[in-house]
Amino acid sequence: MERSTYYKIALVLGATALSTGAFSWKSREIIKKRDRVCAICGSTEHLEAAHINHNKQDPRYDDPSNGRLLCTEDHLKDHILRHGRNGLT
Repeated sequence: MERSTYYKIALVLGATALSTGAFSWKSREIIKKRDRVCAICGSTEHLEAAHINHNKQDPRYDDPSNGRLLCTEDHLKDHILRHGRNGLT
């Protein structure tokens, strides 16, 4: 499935946020400065801090080492592939 298809699926499902948990402002800024490009496609546009491990019980959940920078499309694709539709809410 091409990336634009994942984006369209997310729009149809009404996804407005990829995760109920977000990184703290400090962690998000560290990840952005450290990575600078999408970890999957190398894009420099529409970048978001994304969790690697989505287990909120993990004490390192908000740690920058549990994050990577992804463009919006790859972030959507990651959630759909790993979590199905529920990964978009």
